[in-house]
Amino acid sequence: MAVYASNLTKEQRRLLESYEAITGFEPTHQEALDSGEISFLEMWGLNEDFIFSIYATVQNLYQGE
Repeated sequence: MAVYASNLTKEQRRLLESYEAITGFEPTHQEALDSGEISFLEMWGLNEDFIFSIYATVQNLYQGE
């Protein structure tokens, strides 16, 4: 796992490294960011959506007794 996008400010790199350290997941869509397909804000939102979807899935595992 790594933060390898080259089009990052120091603050953006710090945020993505923190995201990876907290979640255990490499930030997704780094290639799209580097190619200019998406902005950092869009990339960040996609990574948030990924974590929220995992959280929702875990919440739904146990439906109670």
